[in-house]
Amino acid sequence: MKLCLQNKCHKRSGGTYPKVNYAKGIFFIMIQILSIGMIQKSNSQDISLLALGSNLRQTYVNPAASLNKKWNVSLMNTQVELLTDGPAINQLTSVNSNGRRYIHPDNWQNHVNPENLISGNFQLNTIDIGFKTDKWTFLAGHAFRSFGSLNYTEDLLKLAANGNGPYINQTLQIGPIADYTTFNEIYVGVQKKFNKFTVGIKTKLLFGVSNLRTEEADIQYKTNDDFYQWELNTNYVIRSSSTLNFRNITDFNFNSSGITFDHLFYNNVGIAFDLGVNMQLSKNFQIFWSALDLGFIKWDFLPRHTVSKGKFTFEGIDPLTYLNDTTGINFSDSIAAFIPFTTITESYTTTLNNRFYLGAHYVWKEKWSFNACVRFHRSFVKSNAQLSLAATRSWKWLDVGISYAVTNGNLWNIGALLQVKWKPVQVFVATDNLFSLISLYDQKLANARGGLSISF
Repeated sequence: MKLCLQNKCHKRSGGTYPKVNYAKGIFFIMIQILSIGMIQKSNSQDISLLALGSNLRQTYVNPAASLNKKWNVSLMNTQVELLTDGPAINQLTSVNSNGRRYIHPDNWQNHVNPENLISGNFQLNTIDIGFKTDKWTFLAGHAFRSFGSLNYTEDLLKLAANGNGPYINQTLQIGPIADYTTFNEIYVGVQKKFNKFTVGIKTKLLFGVSNLRTEEADIQYKTNDDFYQWELNTNYVIRSSSTLNFRNITDFNFNSSGITFDHLFYNNVGIAFDLGVNMQLSKNFQIFWSALDLGFIKWDFLPRHTVSKGKFTFEGIDPLTYLNDTTGINFSDSIAAFIPFTTITESYTTTLNNRFYLGAHYVWKEKWSFNACVRFHRSFVKSNAQLSLAATRSWKWLDVGISYAVTNGNLWNIGALLQVKWKPVQVFVATDNLFSLISLYDQKLANARGGLSISF
């Protein structure tokens, strides 16, 4: 006699079948991974950097962006963002009586895709310095960056929401893909002006803090209709450094680093390049192209290679084996044996997620500026594209702008940007989605950016 793991069973003709909810556990793990580096990845506020004048912030998007002043300093420019192209957070979670969120998919059916992306980004540019001459400009700076992405299938969401009852004898693909990286970046850069063209390059030394990447993500789940056994066919490979301590499916730890200078100048070293070209077509109109984060990091501090590969069947728990066991029934040991993982120590290399831009800038009557930007983000998990537009009005002490962005099928992102100027100091704040300030967990895009710069 075998006992099913869950205490919920659904009736059907000829017997019962267990409703498994461990898919909710996988969902919880995914959300936990995302919250470790909250908030990470997409950089959709690039239009605000382009719309607030010629300063060092523009070089985050285009290393060939020209500077107006001879000396330029930027301090504590900070970005935080959350993005999804599937159901919003309120459609995946609910709030319990203690005010804490838990996985509870609801009202998601019309918002789910075959594959769904959750991503985030946190970036802190602690200091940037620029010095401009007639033909040359020199750049240097430091940033702490954290980005992460999770891609989950519609099958996993259906299993988490409905249990396995409706899917007897069906094979579901439930393997999530994760990509999470934090690192410090120290860069030097140079711009050279050639008549109407300006060419820029940044060389960046990278010092990785922590990483987790799903190298293979094949998990096929099936409930058989004879004895309702669970079958898993897995080829799941995780690479990690200073992030995941994985002993088995029921015993693992995630380590969150936060903002830190760990491994600076010694472990987990990498290199990357930013390239840009700016073309001044007329006094008031210019276009640019850029390619960012062309590089890699080699992870050699606590590098782990965790693998589950094979076909596994779980037929339930036999209570007879526990009749004389005074320690009680331990379901977790059975689950751990059902999905075995092996871990070895092995260094590895990851490439960065690249960004490519094409943009235009137009000044009208010296008080108005208009910007357009197309970005393609090549991600290990799921690539995406975005179109952004912005209009900015300038006064002596103030710049005010409005922006519009289309990203990942989300058509309604109305943003605002504000810059206060006390020469030579400028302070700015911006967001790409004003609605997120009102109802954060109902939005598919939420972000904020701010910082200070000095130019003289």
